[in-house]
Amino acid sequence: MRIDKIKMANFRGKSSEIELGDRTFISGRNGIGKSTILNVPAFVIKGKLPDCKSSESFMNASDSYMMGGITMGGHDIERTLTQGASLKEKLIIDTEEMSAKAAEPMLKVLIGKGPAIMDMPAFYACSARDKRIMALKCTATKEEQDAIFSETEKARTAANEATADRHAAEKALELATEQVSEIERPVGSVAESQIEEGGLNKGLDELTQKMSDGEANDKLKEQYKEDAGGLEDSIKAEGRLEGEMVALRTTIESTEKGIAENKEPVRLEDVDPITDNQRIEIQTVLDILDRMNDTDAIEAIDILEGLLPDPHGMEAHKKLHVAWNTKHDELERIMAKAKSDLGDTAQALQSAKDGVRLGKAAATKLAQVGPSLDKADIAIKAGMIDRRTALREKISELQKIETMEKSMEGHRVSIQKRGDEEKKAKAQQAIALKKQSDMIGKAVKVLSDRSKAILPDGELDIRDDGKNFDVIWMREDGRQTHRTTLSGGEQGLFDSALGHSLAPEAAVFIEAGEVDHIKLPDLFDRLKDCEFQIIVASWFNPKLIDKDYKVPESWTHIEME
Repeated sequence: MRIDKIKMANFRGKSSEIELGDRTFISGRNGIGKSTILNVPAFVIKGKLPDCKSSESFMNASDSYMMGGITMGGHDIERTLTQGASLKEKLIIDTEEMSAKAAEPMLKVLIGKGPAIMDMPAFYACSARDKRIMALKCTATKEEQDAIFSETEKARTAANEATADRHAAEKALELATEQVSEIERPVGSVAESQIEEGGLNKGLDELTQKMSDGEANDKLKEQYKEDAGGLEDSIKAEGRLEGEMVALRTTIESTEKGIAENKEPVRLEDVDPITDNQRIEIQTVLDILDRMNDTDAIEAIDILEGLLPDPHGMEAHKKLHVAWNTKHDELERIMAKAKSDLGDTAQALQSAKDGVRLGKAAATKLAQVGPSLDKADIAIKAGMIDRRTALREKISELQKIETMEKSMEGHRVSIQKRGDEEKKAKAQQAIALKKQSDMIGKAVKVLSDRSKAILPDGELDIRDDGKNFDVIWMREDGRQTHRTTLSGGEQGLFDSALGHSLAPEAAVFIEAGEVDHIKLPDLFDRLKDCEFQIIVASWFNPKLIDKDYKVPESWTHIEME
């Protein structure tokens, strides 16, 4: 969209207003404000000056207030910054005053999709990818760009990941190789060592069983020796007790004979048939009759006394019976003790016989018990256990090495696989980059053709390796010039040419400080048929050399004084 008017107030100490044509030439001495007025459109549209942050723009004010304005598309737009207690910013669009934030949507509508001016400092600050996107807008739609960039990015990511995976596998192999090299490898293999361990385990099992049997035999021997050790005493006891049994049986026989020969005397019942009760009654009658002193009573007394036994005979008979009882009881006691002793002795004799039987059986078993524990086997077993421990440590070390070697082989396979994947990914990346390069090549052709309308000689070219994106000036004499090596005036031409190439609909500002009376007419002639708005500013005024020189009618000439 064309800019018809530029005005400014308190801009770096300058206040002015100029009207522009399709092609405008601004001349004036250095410091008059040519560059300043060319910066106004950027300030109005973007809210900041080129090479400045928004907050830094007010540093260009020469008072507490600065204003920049443009007229384009029939609309007047002004942006002001006022310093009070704080910095205030506002926009006036066709006399309607509003805050900068509120004005942004309307400003975008007025400007349209394409930029009114090309912000070259912002372009140079972009990443290579963003620069590439802006360049490709010349020939490719956003959908086409998104597709090729997505394909390129996926291919690049896949290639980088494949490379990283291969490097990781190589690093893992290197580390495993280093670890294996630091280990002193035992002699032999895991299989051989495991066979040896199996034989050793079998030998240990057999030796352990032998030792266990020997310990069990020793316990049996101790038991049988204890049982057999009482055999002699049991034999002696058996003989002694058999003799005692014979003596007791003899005592019992003689006692039985004594009991049989000890006849009981006549029983008192037979000697004195009167019962004790009868005797008491007779005595009572006698006592009664004695008190009577009657002759008949005396006769009755004599009769009754005749009925009573002889007291003296009775006493002798009682003594005889007591002596019999005493002897009988003694014989019975002897008989009872002899029988009791005979029972006890019979039990003791049976125990002795059992002892003899058990002793003889133990002696027989003792002779049949297997070998005792060999003390030498204890040392042999300890040695075998030590050998097995050392063997297991060896197997563990060998298994560790085998595991690491298997891992190393896995890493080698992985390296090969990752390498193949990397080659495939890089091939895909090369295809994607070729597509991107072809697309960029088309854009370069358009950019080069457009740049020729601005540059005095040669054209712009792009160097894009997929990572870096650089624009260079290809001179007609073959020189390839980067922007950083150009003079200030040449940088202005470079920026204008690049800006027009990227955004042909935008106004182009050229600070042609280095043109002279020869180059300026050539510039006018080259740009006379351009279809975009162009503003050229230069300190050189051709009238200083030729007062009759006239700027071409197709150009609007503004002389700043």
